Amino acid sequence: MSMDTIIAKWFSTRDQKMTWAISIAFLLVFPLYFANMASFLPDDARVSSDSSGKWTVSFEESVELEGSFSEMVDDGHIEEFDFSYVDTSTNLAYLEITVSHDETNENALAGPTIGAQCDEVSVTVNMVGVEGYIESDSTTDSTSSSCPSEQILRIYLIHNYTTEAHEMDGKKSEIIAHHSDNGTGRGDWAFEFELSVNRGGPPGPGPNNQDNGEQVNVEWQLVSVEVSVVPVINTEV
Repeated sequence: MSMDTIIAKWFSTRDQKMTWAISIAFLLVFPLYFANMASFLPDDARVSSDSSGKWTVSFEESVELEGSFSEMVDDGHIEEFDFSYVDTSTNLAYLEITVSHDETNENALAGPTIGAQCDEVSVTVNMVGVEGYIESDSTTDSTSSSCPSEQILRIYLIHNYTTEAHEMDGKKSEIIAHHSDNGTGRGDWAFEFELSVNRGGPPGPGPNNQDNGEQVNVEWQLVSVEVSVVPVINTEV
């Protein structure tokens, strides 16, 4: 059977001619449609993954490292602790340290000028061995002479970091870069805390208040964040 005969059979009826016409139209129109689909969308709903527009930015935090311990600290003695973190696959948001203490062993009598006097605890973060910089809202040192006390130090590793979801204008890549740790926070973290005994007023039983130290409690956690950036679709006509 010749090719002319085959073609004649394909187009021998009206239905066959319509079927072929529709098929050819689809073959021509579909590539053109997908190639130009973005032009049919609003400006803030482009299909490009990195086009400019308005985006909703949200955050999901995870604890990468954490620890806790209690130490009996003597008057004027400096206690130290440290840890290392080198994983570059995470996006670090901040390090949080909580230091607490109470007055537990003073023997003075109760009264406005004689009685239990709270000891002072000072905390300092040493970032000499850590890559990067300290954001302006960070707390790297703290002192408390209140009892009971809870001192919270937070060192931010992302500029103007906030856990609140919000909208931003710009390119997706720029917004993600804006919420990146840029490699900071890797290295050897070191901390020290010091206790200064307050012996209070006149002593109670014994030669003095017999307060030579206090128990200091420390909790810490290094927190990473996953940033989600999705386009804000304008549904208004």
